[in-house]
Amino acid sequence: MGYYFVLEISNNGKVLLLENLADKKQIEAELIAFDTLVQNSKVKSQILQILPSCFILSPFTNGKDPYVFDGKRILFDISAVMQSFTQDSNISQNSIIELSNWQDIK
Repeated sequence: MGYYFVLEISNNGKVLLLENLADKKQIEAELIAFDTLVQNSKVKSQILQILPSCFILSPFTNGKDPYVFDGKRILFDISAVMQSFTQDSNISQNSIIELSNWQDIK
């Protein structure tokens, strides 16, 4: 599992350029269902959670995961404020999403 920053959305919302918040590596993945991403037709991952747009990513971490703040200078552990990803969730540029571990497509 990991947290990813949505850098760019293209191809009518079907292709996402993501940056892993842990190691800053960028990947491109295709959204094949409302909550399923596929990378290079080889591995897939499920979108588990999304950060509400009222929170902003902080440069501080707990050593592993980033903190976020709500504009009032109060820091929150990102895992404490993520919301479940549903069909009504809206991914946009600058969204932060949590993905399941990437698994081989069988």
